[in-house]
Amino acid sequence: MRSLSAAPTAAITCTAWPSSWRRSRASWGAGIEELEQVRLAAELHDVGKAALPSALLEKSLPLDDAEREYIQRHSVIGERILHAAPALHTVARLIRWSHERYDGAGYPDHLSGREIPLGARIISVCDAFDAMISNRPYRDAKASRRP
Repeated sequence: MRSLSAAPTAAITCTAWPSSWRRSRASWGAGIEELEQVRLAAELHDVGKAALPSALLEKSLPLDDAEREYIQRHSVIGERILHAAPALHTVARLIRWSHERYDGAGYPDHLSGREIPLGARIISVCDAFDAMISNRPYRDAKASRRP
């Protein structure tokens, strides 16, 4: 079992949003409270991985189907962890859906398109970018070009 502090996260990528995003929140209809919920969910979106075995998370070989399904449970586990705090119910739902994909091929509920809340879609993009520019047990990071 991994400690919570050792759980991987895309918090830096997802929470280091430029101030212009914060200023333009009105353009996508988000208030300060909603934006804060998205920021918090971005920081905690992989908290459920703390309940998974380190050996599985750090495996350098390809995962088999059973292992992949086991790891994909982390978003539901994370939702359950945060759902225990009534003030975090919205954050918990964003965490549940942070691994959904626009084409419906994500998990755990196979939502697609606009069925996925905008906050969860933003977290998903941040997480994908973070995955590309970060070293993983099974591959080196890709180079990042920043404007």
